[in-house]
Amino acid sequence: MVVDFEIFLQRLFDSGILAEQNLNAVEEAKTRHQNVESFIQDLIESKLLTKFQAEQIIAGKGESLAFGKYIIQEKLGAGGMGQVYKAYHPEAAKLVAIKVILPQGKFDTESVKRFEREVKASEKLVHPNIIAVLDSGSSKGSLFMVMELIEGKDLFELINEKGKLAIKEAVAYIIQAARALEHAHSNGVIHRDVKPANLIADSQGLLKIVDMGLAKIQAGENEDKISMLTTNTAIMGSADFMSPEQTVSTKNVDTRTDIYSLGASFYFLLTAKVMYPQKATFSKLISHRQAPISSLKFMRPDVSQKLDDIYTKMVAKKVGDRYQSMTELILDLEALGKESGTQDLLKQGAALNPFQVNGVNFLDLDDNSIKPKKSAGMFSNRKIAWFCAGLLVLVGLLFVILFIPKNTMVKNDINNTNDAQDAFLEPPFDFNQAQEEQQSLAKTLGLAVETTVDLGRGVNLAMILIPQGKFIMGSPLSEPGHKDDELQHQVVFSRPYFIGKYEATQEQWEAVMGDNPSQTKGAKLPVTNISWNDCQNFISKLNAKTESNYRFPTEAEWEFACRSGAKSAYSVGDKITKNDANYENVKGGAKPVGSYKPNAFGLYDMHGNVWEFCSDWYGAYAAGKSIDPMGVNNGRDHVLRGGSFFVDGLLLRSSTRDLVAPDFHNVVIGLRLAKTN
Repeated sequence: MVVDFEIFLQRLFDSGILAEQNLNAVEEAKTRHQNVESFIQDLIESKLLTKFQAEQIIAGKGESLAFGKYIIQEKLGAGGMGQVYKAYHPEAAKLVAIKVILPQGKFDTESVKRFEREVKASEKLVHPNIIAVLDSGSSKGSLFMVMELIEGKDLFELINEKGKLAIKEAVAYIIQAARALEHAHSNGVIHRDVKPANLIADSQGLLKIVDMGLAKIQAGENEDKISMLTTNTAIMGSADFMSPEQTVSTKNVDTRTDIYSLGASFYFLLTAKVMYPQKATFSKLISHRQAPISSLKFMRPDVSQKLDDIYTKMVAKKVGDRYQSMTELILDLEALGKESGTQDLLKQGAALNPFQVNGVNFLDLDDNSIKPKKSAGMFSNRKIAWFCAGLLVLVGLLFVILFIPKNTMVKNDINNTNDAQDAFLEPPFDFNQAQEEQQSLAKTLGLAVETTVDLGRGVNLAMILIPQGKFIMGSPLSEPGHKDDELQHQVVFSRPYFIGKYEATQEQWEAVMGDNPSQTKGAKLPVTNISWNDCQNFISKLNAKTESNYRFPTEAEWEFACRSGAKSAYSVGDKITKNDANYENVKGGAKPVGSYKPNAFGLYDMHGNVWEFCSDWYGAYAAGKSIDPMGVNNGRDHVLRGGSFFVDGLLLRSSTRDLVAPDFHNVVIGLRLAKTN
């Protein structure tokens, strides 16, 4: 600490932050110390100075601590256009938060008037869930706004510290935020930057929304509709939580932009992840407009269907499909909480709790009890299923003992002997081993490893033989990008199958359907902008045309084929590069199929290019070993695999799962066929 004792004292007195009654205490403290370091430490311990104040004085910036009638004590944070401080109001003997708006050049008279008009609008927003604006003004070339001081943490900081929230807690926070925004909207204020960092919660669970003074004011006829702060500076919203319409124009938005951003914040509270995790800001903005909605159930299988439906409506791409007001959203959330008789939402006989909003007790929302209704039925039938399974195994064992010669290897029944299990291909295996196994199997079956069928006009469809095998499906907790729905479990295939060498192309689709729905045209480009239902229609017509039995691959078949012997995150190892696959390529889009090297089974573009449909309904994996799994019996969404040109590398992992409704179509979604011979 290089500052002279007398220089520090002079700077301290010149700063103007010392109350008159503290001057004598400072002089007395001076007599107790021989060096400035111990003197400053004494002042801090005696609460005559804060550490921040001492640092500013040492740096020669003591005069900045007196801001109008407020004394700056600590720096609380900083943003794109200003800084927030904890300050003391000597006359009122009250601690406040003061936001200093840093000028982007010189403010003119009209700019100051606009700011004052905006502050006045914020001062009208008196609500228990909105930070109160107490004062405003200008000092030392900067504008400032004084707000009530809340001792708490913003929800972004809270999630970073403790991880995803319990459902009860997240819902309570979202209802409080919705009530605050409902009040703001009724007073003509649109926030436009709703995000977890702007939601502050105290230790009692009370939430307050901040930065209402930086919002868009729906002004009268003779007033500017966009404030100076949002026109001349960078307050345009945050990319991770911005509505689709706001990514196009910050100016032309209405209250429903806040509903979307609150929904994106809800997703973050429940998953500790943003909806679209791409690194590039541009990619995030495009995703909000075009990418499939990131389902809560993808990350949190314990979320009820009704709550997932509420979230999905909040973040609908089209404003007309969203909740039309915060009031509608609040009513649905409160109705959900009041359904105490619904077994899959609330526990019976719940206790009172601090997370109570308008009489709705959200402590009852138990994460472990929130399951789709069908799960209760599944559980009740499980004992019967185990009994039947045990009976079948007993009969099978008796058959083996009585009728099968002891020296015979039964390859088609994987459960009888260890030798039989050894006949199945099991990772890890390399390129050469995969090729040898495919060729050996093809020879045994009297088939070719690669088969092609002519669809007419020189258009061929190539399929690759995949041997029967077993592998560990899903990903370990330690894998970067791992998600909760990637539970590792053993999968066994009792028979071989075929899968498309390439993603289905536009020329193949056109040869069967007579049209091409893809936006970007190219014969060898993957067909896109197709829904699961569209693909089902295509497959039906393809089978009629070829007299065959093409189908979607199951999710397990897809992952086994993708891994092609690898236990790592990708078939190429634990890392993937732009030389291995097409991803993070929004401008370039999809590439012609076969543009990258094949995997060990001879399959192209299993990672990236376009997402690929699977036959399965999306659902939690069954624990334990699965034989020829087909997924859950029913559901709302179908599984997507493989990632696309639009997403970052972590979403290309062999175990990554996404999901969309059967009628959803998009430029990033395509198809890869499968077939059982």
